[in-house]
Amino acid sequence: MISRSTRRIHALRSSAAFALPAAIEETFARESEELRWLAAVILGGEQHVEECIVDAIRLAEVGEYVFREWLRRWAQRATVRAALEKVRPEILSSAQIHARPSHDSGVPALAVAEKRALRSIAIERIQAECDPFERAALVLHGYLGFSAQDCALLLGGQRSAILPACASALSKVFKRIPLVESASEDLLAWKKS
Repeated sequence: MISRSTRRIHALRSSAAFALPAAIEETFARESEELRWLAAVILGGEQHVEECIVDAIRLAEVGEYVFREWLRRWAQRATVRAALEKVRPEILSSAQIHARPSHDSGVPALAVAEKRALRSIAIERIQAECDPFERAALVLHGYLGFSAQDCALLLGGQRSAILPACASALSKVFKRIPLVESASEDLLAWKKS
């Protein structure tokens, strides 16, 4: 006999609020350029990007239910998680460099124009300029807007190391290109300091 709560769960999962496989495939196809960029920056190259995308899609196939409205963000998180698993040892070893107390008031979140500018920078350049921990902090905190606490949990590092790593990555990456005119006031003020 099926319990009342089990029937309720089955009804919820089959409701229109949850993304169906076709919507998941459509989202991955529509967002493929950004998802590939996220994975490539974390991995430090394009070698295993396709595997990360496939792993993220598998998560959806296994039955991790996602609300339709959250699908784009979920696809980003799943892709980032798959990429992090592939470079976890490198991230942990470079995290030790950044494990120092931070008195920084914080790195501002990137505005849309700054995200566009960041995505226009060659992945090879980001790989050459930043270590694995900085790349991960840049993607998670700077680009996706995760909190320092969430980043630390995902990366296995200290919360106090996230902001300095992100700030270091931003200063290394943006040192040779001018910030776009529509850059946020916060980032321009931070860049000058």
